[in-house]
Amino acid sequence: MWDEDLPAALRAELAAQTPPPVPDGLAAVLHQGRRRRRGRQLGTALAVATLLVGTTAAAAALSGGVGALPPAGPPASTPASPSAPDSTPGSVAAPPPGPGEVEWPRADLPAHRPTSVFLPGPAGSPPVNDLPTISLCEPPSAAADRRVAVALAPGQVRARLRSALKDVVPDKSVGELVEYPVWPVAGAESGPTTWFYSADVTVSGSTGSLRLSVGAFDGDPLAAADAQAFDERNCLPPKRLVRPDGTVFQLYTYEAGPPDVSLTQTLRIYRPDGTLYELVAASWGSPDFAPNPDRPHTPNRLSPGRPTLPLTETELARIGQAVAG
Repeated sequence: MWDEDLPAALRAELAAQTPPPVPDGLAAVLHQGRRRRRGRQLGTALAVATLLVGTTAAAAALSGGVGALPPAGPPASTPASPSAPDSTPGSVAAPPPGPGEVEWPRADLPAHRPTSVFLPGPAGSPPVNDLPTISLCEPPSAAADRRVAVALAPGQVRARLRSALKDVVPDKSVGELVEYPVWPVAGAESGPTTWFYSADVTVSGSTGSLRLSVGAFDGDPLAAADAQAFDERNCLPPKRLVRPDGTVFQLYTYEAGPPDVSLTQTLRIYRPDGTLYELVAASWGSPDFAPNPDRPHTPNRLSPGRPTLPLTETELARIGQAVAG
């Protein structure tokens, strides 16, 4: 009788035992990253376009506030929210948006593993702008096809942007939309190779900006959006909206980088005809630049600008939908 009861008793004992909790991989990595924060200078040269109007991709050249993270296991995918059903192809439902956030689902792509963190402020000092530690992932391959800001913006597109700024943010002071041709670093006599259009956006006496550029892509808009989904060193997939005509709106999380804490947020719009529009809200504007006598086409950046972005996610998304037509 004892021999018959022993296996059952062992099974009952094992079933009653609770395995030790497994720590959240990302939380543990960030905790270790904060403990091991070190001022490591990355001597990455910024592109000329960054000096003029700045892109979120420029945050890849981060200053001493960047520290490497130790290896970690792959992060879990973002769970879908049962309260927000997915109605957009190639996306997953997102949690309810916070104040000023757009209610779009995230692209149905696996999250990336952070490789470094941006710590707002010098080592040993309080964070700047009350920003949390920002996880950063690997930038896209330099060999990838990224044709952004390679064309002049048509007049009707510029007109739609000017009209949208007046309609969406009537309570904010909006400056003129100025065209910025960008010459290559070497051989300026060859003429500009890219073009940007930037308008100052002033809130409570502090100036930021909104930049427009026009590019191109090949193939299907959704496939192109997938290929560029992590262009801003974001670790979570971007938010996404797909129109019935196939136009894809892709909104990245905000980014921070030098000097000090310069903030940007990028919205890319992929049209079925292969046209790519990029809108970037930035925490700096024309008052933060000064003429450069040695290189007239590359003004000097003087200050980081505003402590926050001049536009909310919702405002940026509404302006982008108007620009798309």
